[in-house]
Amino acid sequence: AFLVKLGPTGSLLYSSFFGGSADDAAMALALDSIGNVYIGGSTLSQNLKTSPGALQASYGGTGSIFPRGDGFVAKFDFGGTLPATPSKLNVIAGFIASGAPGAVLSAPFTVEVVDARGAVLSGVTVAFTATNASVNPASAVTNAQGRASTTVTLGSTAGTGQVTAAVSGVPSASLPLTITAAVTGPVVNAVVNGASFTNRIAPGSWITIFSSNALAQTIANTVPLPKTLGGVRILVNGNPIPLYLTSPTQINAQLPYEVAAGTAQLVLEINSVSSAPAAFPVQASAPGIFVFGDNRAVVQNVAPDATLTVNTSANPIPAGDSIIAYFTGQGALDNPVPSGDIAPLAGPLSRPMLPYSATLGGAPLIVDFLGMTPGQIALVQANLRVPRDLAPGDYPLVVTIGGVPSNGPMISVTGPRP
Repeated sequence: AFLVKLGPTGSLLYSSFFGGSADDAAMALALDSIGNVYIGGSTLSQNLKTSPGALQASYGGTGSIFPRGDGFVAKFDFGGTLPATPSKLNVIAGFIASGAPGAVLSAPFTVEVVDARGAVLSGVTVAFTATNASVNPASAVTNAQGRASTTVTLGSTAGTGQVTAAVSGVPSASLPLTITAAVTGPVVNAVVNGASFTNRIAPGSWITIFSSNALAQTIANTVPLPKTLGGVRILVNGNPIPLYLTSPTQINAQLPYEVAAGTAQLVLEINSVSSAPAAFPVQASAPGIFVFGDNRAVVQNVAPDATLTVNTSANPIPAGDSIIAYFTGQGALDNPVPSGDIAPLAGPLSRPMLPYSATLGGAPLIVDFLGMTPGQIALVQANLRVPRDLAPGDYPLVVTIGGVPSNGPMISVTGPRP
């Protein structure tokens, strides 16, 4: 049996062969949602190669004339040699999208290009455009981390604008720009998910407010969390919300469970002086996995003796073992937890009301538990089993709740234990 793919002009993109020493015929072909190829057919080969865990590992057919023999189904794995196709653009956190007229923004506008499995793609051309602003360069090629950047210079007129990144065949990614005259009061520059630093936010999740003209750092030391901290209040739709940390440029808070999905208005108040309202979207679920370093997921490896260690490239999880991933943004709970308070240490656990799942490098994972971490505020954990047949390497971890996927930070996997 053989498989070929031709381009629109008839050029050969790739070809492969599957068979043994006798007659083999492919009679059906299928593709899954991320482009993996499957063939089904009949074989008379007694040495047809099978994979570990195959339903039937050796030839069991009779006869020597087609179509007698055994049936087979095979998935083609080209070892990463097939060109991946861009599927999504992610905006990388850290871009401060406001300033005075004519200002060159200090942090670049950076996007990440990933394929349908969440793996980053290098060598992809990204086009940048802006309204009421300019960009330099106007296009860039993604690097080994799948990222491309441009510097934004705000326009000369106060108001709003937008910066956009585009890749052919993929929905564009945009962020609004705010061009304001110099102010002495507080300024809200961005409202993002407190784990993934994307603009996906759900009720009950940690949020981060990037700000200007705030006060010195203060960390809450009481539970439930206070709604005034170091002279700072955050009002969402007119109501104060629980605060954990304030600093000159960043405030960490919990979006209350009571906030409804839709567009919310946030006001930063410092010593009774208020910022202009900042609008941000709220959705029913918006999982965001906590990250550290170079897009590494905050994940603990669970050893057979229950010892927990942080997953890193130098400390990979053996295939077949379990991990605990930490995130926020699960949405409504079956056993509600009061906003600003810890999940109970005793009693029933709290799980998302919406359906959930997890994948590693696109492969589905068994979810042993997914719910609020007892004794913590707005922190969700997912206890997951890594497939024993997963090859060593780095893979993007994605948690999906209510059909909404999280960011895809990386974890490292090594070979299984003996």
